[in-house]
Amino acid sequence: MSDLRTVLEKRKNAYVQLNDLNKRAKKEGRDLSADEKDQWNKLSADIDNLTEQKERLERQKELDAQFAEKVDRQKPTQKDTPKYRDVYTKWAQFGNAALSSEERSVIQKRGTDTQVTSTDDLGGYTVPEDFGAEIIKSLAQYSGMVEASRILRTATGAPLPYPTLDETSVKGSRLGEGSADTVSDMTFGQKTLNAHKYTSGVIKISRELVQDSAFNLDSEVLQVGTDRIGRILNEELTTGDGSSKPNGILNAASVGVTASATDAFTRDEIIDLIHSVDRAYRPNAAFMLNDSVLKEIKKLTVGSADDRPLWQPSIREGAPDQIEGFNYVVNNDMEDLSAVSNKIFAFGDWSRYYVRIAQDIVLARSTDRYVEEYVVGYFLFLRADGELMDTNAIKTMALAAS
Repeated sequence: MSDLRTVLEKRKNAYVQLNDLNKRAKKEGRDLSADEKDQWNKLSADIDNLTEQKERLERQKELDAQFAEKVDRQKPTQKDTPKYRDVYTKWAQFGNAALSSEERSVIQKRGTDTQVTSTDDLGGYTVPEDFGAEIIKSLAQYSGMVEASRILRTATGAPLPYPTLDETSVKGSRLGEGSADTVSDMTFGQKTLNAHKYTSGVIKISRELVQDSAFNLDSEVLQVGTDRIGRILNEELTTGDGSSKPNGILNAASVGVTASATDAFTRDEIIDLIHSVDRAYRPNAAFMLNDSVLKEIKKLTVGSADDRPLWQPSIREGAPDQIEGFNYVVNNDMEDLSAVSNKIFAFGDWSRYYVRIAQDIVLARSTDRYVEEYVVGYFLFLRADGELMDTNAIKTMALAAS
C-alpha cells in the first residue's frame, strides 16, 4: 500500500472513531463525557495531522511530475547560447560584474523598465518562466484566494477594463403565429482590474552563503519571498475594500444568509446559504472558510434523526474532502466566530472572482545598501489585483449583529 493510501486509511479510521463517539452520546441523550471529549480532541487532531500529510503527499506527486517534465524541457538544444535561467542564477549569486557581455544581453531581453545593468543595487530581472510558474503554484498552495479563483495573466500592468454580464434572470419567450419578436438586449457592465505592487521586503543573506555554490539560492529566496507576498496578497484578496487595493471577496460578495446566533451557525443555515446562490452557479461551487469554522463543522451532524456528519472526508486518493457534497477551501483570512456580524462562509462559483497577475515576477538584488553588514539583499515584486466579476456568483453567511 502506498504512503498516500496508508494515510487515507488511517484518516478514515480516525474519522469513524470520532463519529462513533458523537453517535453514542447522541443516542443516550447526553453530552460527551470528559474522557470522551479528550478522545474526540485527540482524534480531531489526528485527522488534522493526517490531512496535512495527505496534502503534502499529493503535492509531492505533482512536484515529481513537474520535475520530470522540467528535466525533459531543460535538455540542452543550443550549447553555444547561454540560457536565461543559467545566466539569471549566476547574476543572483555573483551580480552583474560576473556576467559577460553576451550573458548581459541574454538577461536584458527579459528585464524590467527599472533594472540597473551597471550596478547591483536594486537591479531587477524577471524570474525565469519555469520559476514563475512554480511561484504561482506555490501561491495557490499557500493562498486560499489564489487557489480558488481564476488567474488572469497579463503582459502589462495597465488598468484592464473587463466586461461583466449577468443573464441568470433573462428568459426567452413564446411567440404566437405571425407575431413579431421583441428586442431583449444584453446588459453589459464593466469592472477594472488594476495592478497593485506587492513586495516581499528585504531578504538578507550573507555574501558567503550567496557565493556558496552548494546553497540553493533560487529555491530559498523565491520560497521565502513567495510566502511573504502570499500572506499579504491573500489577506487583501479576502478583506480588501477596493480602495487602492483589491476588492476582497468579503467586501465584493453580498450576504446571502444571516445566522440567528452571534457566535454559531446551524446546518439549516448552511443549506440556506447554498440555495441563496442561483443554481446556475452551483455545479462548480465551493465553500471558503476559516480553519476554526471548519472545526465547528466537524462537530455538526445532518440532523436529529441522522447522525451522519456534515464534513465528509475523502477516502479515495485524489478526491477532496467535502461539506454538503461541495468542495471547500480553507482560508484563515476569512472571518471566524469571534465577533458579531463576521462573515464566516463564502460559497459559490469561484471562477467568477478574478485574480490578475500583471507581467512577470521580478527579483531585485542590492549589495550597496547593506555593505556594512556584508550581506546581499533580495526583494521579490509582484503586481496583482482581484475583483468579483459577477456578484450573483458568490454569497456569504454573516453572524447575527446582536
